[in-house]
Amino acid sequence: MRPIAQFVLAVCVVTLAIVAGCDQSPPVYKVRGTVAYQGKPLNTGVVAFHHTDAKSPLVKGEIGPDGTFQLTTRRPGDGAAAGDYQVTVTSMTPGQGIEGIDKDYRPPRPLIPLKYMRLDETPLKATVEPRDDNVINLTLAP
Repeated sequence: MRPIAQFVLAVCVVTLAIVAGCDQSPPVYKVRGTVAYQGKPLNTGVVAFHHTDAKSPLVKGEIGPDGTFQLTTRRPGDGAAAGDYQVTVTSMTPGQGIEGIDKDYRPPRPLIPLKYMRLDETPLKATVEPRDDNVINLTLAP
């Protein structure tokens, strides 16, 4: 093998080793669940899991029409790192028009109490276990 080819091969091997070693993200585990408010499935919104270690990324899941969600960290539905979380839920009616421009403007309105949308007020907590069958059902009270 010529010296230049050996050099290029060596650079490629070192680069691959560095790239492979850079992903220090913790493993994620599948998490699914439901959100209910006043005994009925909440049919719109976003569930956000805020890891209590403050080092892990924010994990979110969109609430479906049937009240179900799956958490996503990097890829849709991949889950969340194991650990304890504070949970927020955001659910709003869609607004209408543009404020100051449309005479029939209506701002979005919350469908649930604001305490569930605020990290410093939410009473919701959850634990993700290191397994791929986590089910976390959230029940919101008025």
